[in-house]
Amino acid sequence: MFGNELKSGYILLLYNMKYLFQKLIADIFYISLITFIVYFMLELIKSGVVSNYFDLNLLLIWIIGFGILAIIMKKYDRRSQN
Repeated sequence: MFGNELKSGYILLLYNMKYLFQKLIADIFYISLITFIVYFMLELIKSGVVSNYFDLNLLLIWIIGFGILAIIMKKYDRRSQN
């Protein structure tokens, strides 16, 4: 009686969590990219403003990692819809 309703609710919950995870990764990527661009411009304007306190290469590694994850999640989502 309640088995099908629970199963469909569970599938809906998994779909919503997958969408939330995909959105979170994309948002982290965009925020990191904008932060990198702002810090890079500040560093170009005045040398040492950012680099004395923070290594931009670490932020660049995060950007590349989250960019790859965002691409993989988007391709996986397109495959599952077909």
